[in-house]
Amino acid sequence: MAGTFALRIALPIHAGLYVAAYVVEAFFLVAVLALTFGGLCPSSFTYHLLRGHSKFARQALP
Repeated sequence: MAGTFALRIALPIHAGLYVAAYVVEAFFLVAVLALTFGGLCPSSFTYHLLRGHSKFARQALP
């Protein structure tokens, strides 16, 4: 996840789209804070929802 976000931040910076890079950085910060302080992994939760395992995703919430 971190590598993907790093690439998603680097590409807009390389293209000169600094505002887009800041938006992606904000999403990354929210995800890290949710994992650190809330015990919730947004990526895992989203994955299970998209795979149709919504019951499991809700059970895994902190």
